[in-house]
Amino acid sequence: MRYGHKGMGSSHSGWLDFALANGIPGLALLLALGIAVVADGWHRFRDRGDGYAPMLTITVFGHLLRCLLDGHLSGWRFALFALTLGIVIVSGISAATTSIQSSCDAGCRAEGR
Repeated sequence: MRYGHKGMGSSHSGWLDFALANGIPGLALLLALGIAVVADGWHRFRDRGDGYAPMLTITVFGHLLRCLLDGHLSGWRFALFALTLGIVIVSGISAATTSIQSSCDAGCRAEGR
């Protein structure tokens, strides 16, 4: 007990902590999901001009990068990240639905319906 506590509670790397808790396959799946979300967000922004896609991409990429250096991939920080990510995704879906509905309404008015 040199510094007032026994052992360390964290390695200060979220990726390492996650790998120790869930194994290498768990970490690989988590990183694959993160990379897929970042790539999809980038493609949606580039191809469709979706305004929420860059926010989604930056949020996921920033969190994964921060977790490489800090132990923020568990507990309340991960729950807060999941909540923030859910809000961004729902906002994007809501905006897309509203955009589709308004373009459909405009098309129906143009046809005289």
